Amino acid sequence: MDNPHDPPASPSRPSAAAPGADVRPARRLRPWIWLVVIAFLGSFALAQIPREIGRWHLAAALKLRDQGQKDPANEQLLAAIAWFPNSPLLLLQRAEWRLEDGQREEAFADCDRMLELGGETPSWLQVHGQFLQNAGEFVRAVADWKKIERFSQRSGIPSRAQALNGLAYAQALAGIELDEALKNVNQSLELMPAETSVSEKKHDSLRAERAAILDTRGWILHLQGHDDQAIVDMDDAVGGIDAKAKGSSGSETDQEAETTPRAKSLADATPQTLRVDPARANAVIHYHRALVLAALDRTEEASAERSRARKLIGREPDETLF
Repeated sequence: MDNPHDPPASPSRPSAAAPGADVRPARRLRPWIWLVVIAFLGSFALAQIPREIGRWHLAAALKLRDQGQKDPANEQLLAAIAWFPNSPLLLLQRAEWRLEDGQREEAFADCDRMLELGGETPSWLQVHGQFLQNAGEFVRAVADWKKIERFSQRSGIPSRAQALNGLAYAQALAGIELDEALKNVNQSLELMPAETSVSEKKHDSLRAERAAILDTRGWILHLQGHDDQAIVDMDDAVGGIDAKAKGSSGSETDQEAETTPRAKSLADATPQTLRVDPARANAVIHYHRALVLAALDRTEEASAERSRARKLIGREPDETLF
């Protein structure tokens, strides 16, 4: 009689076969294994089909837009959105095109919907704030950065130094709360670690971050009319980014190679990569220094700084460079 406590018979524990029996479980199981593999690959392929179709429509839309064919481009983008109706990135693309075409209210609606779909995280709030700044809505962007700063207080993401600097810079662009902005950027600088306290791998990124903060403070001081103080920060900021560029690529002019057109890789973008444009960031610092030098009547030096900014972005720097 069988012991009731014995485990039930299973394929992994076969009973002993009679001598001479032709038992070949591996041969009988193999067709089932292949059916499982085929089913898995088929479901994976089916899952990828909508993604690839959406990518195709997006690629066609970008190409048509580059060729100046706005209506066909919009149709292709709409087709991509139909495949991915909950994609914040595709809504951001449409918002940018609508802004370029003068459809401001529709653009803002898309951008707000983008934030709703992406979630009010620090990363998506930064993308939203950047869009508002590009649209000239600087005061509204400050509200985004105040939310980001509160996130930073609670979670440390982004870092306190980054959040305070971002808020201070947004306030400077809006031309509001400049005394508070100066306090924010001073606190940001105080929170920055010393270069000697980080690894060699992080040294360059720390130097670039410090240069950005010094640029923010220099710009605020310039707006407050303290150009003699502003130029000190601007000199240090430019020295920091130029030293980083020479250390990483061998020359200042090689900074241009770091720029990747964001729209070309939109299908694979993240909120973080949307904001990465080292050449533009460096051009901003050179342009700000040019303006401070001009205010100090150092015309020749100001002209040289404008030239550096122009080389980095491929156009004449103006108030839209920030």
